[in-house]
Amino acid sequence: MKTNTKILIGIGIAAAATTAIAYGVYRELKAIRNLTITVDDLPDEDEAFEELAEEEVVEEAVEEAAAEEAVAD
Repeated sequence: MKTNTKILIGIGIAAAATTAIAYGVYRELKAIRNLTITVDDLPDEDEAFEELAEEEVVEEAVEEAAAEEAVAD
């Protein structure tokens, strides 16, 4: 094979690979654009704050119990 033929084959392979990558990126960007979230899907802020407050109360109770056990030992 001549050098020019090898170069043309290499350029063709590189062009095909670049096209495949560009098309993949295009499809991913299109899929990302189609992602939506509605307000109805979001949890209520009040419920989230209440859950956090309950977790904090439980954590504090556990810490206090551990501290009392440490003092008792």
